[in-house]
Amino acid sequence: MPGKAEIADTVEKADTPTVNAKLELADVLTAEELEANNNGTDVKVTLDVNNADATVSDTDKKLVEDKVAEAVKDGVVGQYVDISINKTIGETTTEVTETNHPVAVSVTVPEKLINTDSTKTREYSIVRLHNGVAEVLEGAKTETVDGRLVISFNTDKFSTYVIVYKDTVKGNSGSDDSNKGDDNTPSTPDKPTEASYTRKAIYRRCNRQYRCCNRVR
Repeated sequence: MPGKAEIADTVEKADTPTVNAKLELADVLTAEELEANNNGTDVKVTLDVNNADATVSDTDKKLVEDKVAEAVKDGVVGQYVDISINKTIGETTTEVTETNHPVAVSVTVPEKLINTDSTKTREYSIVRLHNGVAEVLEGAKTETVDGRLVISFNTDKFSTYVIVYKDTVKGNSGSDDSNKGDDNTPSTPDKPTEASYTRKAIYRRCNRQYRCCNRVR
């Protein structure tokens, strides 16, 4: 008779974002563990989420900051989050750091990282720190779900994740040249050229000659 198989609700500690993962037993159990479950051994899988701001080492923080500076220009580290999977086979519990297949994960942006400045737009990224390697997850997308901002991505590695954001001033992409021609300051008349002075002198001389001729008549 098969044993019980349970994927428990996510366990979230204080000051952590809401995290959901679409886990299946086949994502975390070995072939031997699946067979043991079919033969009566109970199996339980849990997703644990912890705030890692105070537990990440300075060395790991440097790795993340360097990656952010390289890949996310003007990016700001918002929060470190430890996302772990644990599986209990019978009476033995072990941590799963890598899954058999990529798993869809969603992270709700914490209220403290929501943009409140109407003059700016904010974009979010996810950096994964796993086995001493920091990398920006390509394909992560941010969307509004039930009124909350949610970052979604796929991963097969579970350890430390970092919510990164970048602010951009709205309308900052315009050029100052667009304001040219709008200045109401009166334009300065062109200075008279030497040719214009010459033409005026000839005109005055001809007028004098014409008047003299008329008087003689």
